[in-house]
Amino acid sequence: MKQYIHIIGPLFLWAIALFLFIATITDDIPKRVDSIKTYQLQKKPRSFPDAWYNIKDAFSSYWQDDTCYKPTNFTSDTTCYNQRNTLATTILSEMECTKYPSQMCNCVSNVVKGIKDPTTSTGKNLEGKKDSTLYALESCRWLMHNAHTAVSTGKIWAQKTAIVLLITTLVTGNAFDWVIMNYLLKDQQAEMSKAAIKMFVIFLWSVVGLVISVVSDNNSYMLFSLVLIPPIIILALYESYITSAFFIQHKPFIHPYYFTCILGALTLLSHAEAGILDFDVIMFEIIKCNIAGYIYLQVIWKYMLESATKSPHLQQYDSKFVEDATLRAVIAVAILYMVGLMAPYAKYSTDSLIWYTPITWIFLTFTSITWICAYHFNDNPSEPPSSVPYKNNNKEPEYEIKAANKYVSAIQMLFVFILVLYYLREHSTVYRVLIDKFPPNSIQYNTSSLWQRAPALQ
Repeated sequence: MKQYIHIIGPLFLWAIALFLFIATITDDIPKRVDSIKTYQLQKKPRSFPDAWYNIKDAFSSYWQDDTCYKPTNFTSDTTCYNQRNTLATTILSEMECTKYPSQMCNCVSNVVKGIKDPTTSTGKNLEGKKDSTLYALESCRWLMHNAHTAVSTGKIWAQKTAIVLLITTLVTGNAFDWVIMNYLLKDQQAEMSKAAIKMFVIFLWSVVGLVISVVSDNNSYMLFSLVLIPPIIILALYESYITSAFFIQHKPFIHPYYFTCILGALTLLSHAEAGILDFDVIMFEIIKCNIAGYIYLQVIWKYMLESATKSPHLQQYDSKFVEDATLRAVIAVAILYMVGLMAPYAKYSTDSLIWYTPITWIFLTFTSITWICAYHFNDNPSEPPSSVPYKNNNKEPEYEIKAANKYVSAIQMLFVFILVLYYLREHSTVYRVLIDKFPPNSIQYNTSSLWQRAPALQ
């Protein structure tokens, strides 16, 4: 029963993360420091068709004929002054150029000067130029760039310690799947029923993650749902087809569903720590995590084929196409995240350790398949590993954790331990700031001591 050590470690880290989470959300100031508030970029004007409709309506009202659009002295003709001024103000207001300057607004302002120039007391001669003025205004949006403003969502979408708790929960779920579920289902004969039971139990871990999000803040369920729900397709593919199709001696320790969800949580956490709180960017990065999950599924497929090469009925699945696809997939996921590190996001000038955790997790998981598990480590090095990949009528007891998986489990726990330790340090730093800034007792000089007196008092 030595394999139970592989679930005791994650449970210990989960307990620390739970303590950290409770200590943070129960104190007002640490909770504010720990909160994640996102924003979205909005262009100005937000809807050009609506603005353009209102502008054309204004032209219909204030430019019915060319009476006021001939050379006019605004000092003596207040009616035409008001007519031109109202039209110019409406154009600038609808294009939102009164607050937010941009290249597009520079173009619009130059066109509007012909209608009403604020620096002169006369208007330009625009007789017969109504249509060309409208055309010039519409052309500005095609030739120039709009202004963009960051609009806060106004809600707390997540807590950093809640994400850490989610990660430790998923790591514990992965260990539970290997140590407990595989052992309980070792006598299950129907592969599809076994897959259904495992999918249901793994799905429960997703529900636990969503509960964590609601406890941390009522609005954070959206981001947590983006992390936990889309990879369910990967879960269904892995459990219902791949694991039932390959009765092999060794399966990867890191489940593709947990890999994808942990990668999504790490991505959310790393971007929050780097100050990248654009909601659209975060969604895009989480979609990338699902792409990496499917690539990881491809690598598992190839690894299972390699482990089952001595089975005649499985050799038909392997081919040059599968080999090329696997190589390109590994290169693609490496490039995908290395380029992501250099993306021109508006982030803090200095990078923290957390910024590199997603690519570190990808490196750890993929090398666990392509390197650690590929060596087929033996539990007893004094004896050579068996060359027979099938035992007991084409089935190997899945609940036994092989030597390679033990190494992967240890490295994974080390990775999560460093992550939890980082946030324990962050929490202690904030806690010390509170104590040092607000001491319980006031500090006064002892004026009875001569050496503390001012020169004038001595």
